[in-house]
Amino acid sequence: MTKTKIASLRKQRGWTQEKLAEESQVNTRTVQRLESGEDVSLETLRLIVNALDVQIADLFESLDDSDKSREIINLDSKKVKQTQQWLALRSFYRLGMYTAFIILMFALASAVSLLNDDSWIELMGIICWIILWPLGVSVIKIIQVSWIEPYLSRKYPMAEDPKLA
Repeated sequence: MTKTKIASLRKQRGWTQEKLAEESQVNTRTVQRLESGEDVSLETLRLIVNALDVQIADLFESLDDSDKSREIINLDSKKVKQTQQWLALRSFYRLGMYTAFIILMFALASAVSLLNDDSWIELMGIICWIILWPLGVSVIKIIQVSWIEPYLSRKYPMAEDPKLA
């Protein structure tokens, strides 16, 4: 649907829809469709333009540039706000996961040290700790990329790509 000024241009000339249809050699129903904003062929537009003796651009309403500017500014501010919310929520989830992971790792270290004074068990505990640390960080990254970021992208669809922000 496109807003047109055809009705006002027709009325300025004192024409009825039937008169415009006759002058432009189109069907009256076509004039009605045009005035209601329905799409028509370029050939039909050319016939209407010739009958009204105007330029094709004169048939259509345009937004004031200040309206467009306000709309763009509103969209930009909404995009910025959603990007900030996206980044803040991602940081919150990330902090929570790393905090829980660190607490678990220190709990594991404490549990191993309480088991026995045997150096073999302590050595195994240290080896497990060393292996689990990068494994846990990798799991957190996988969770972030496969669940958290898609969730945030659905929640904040206008957010700018966080890698660019």
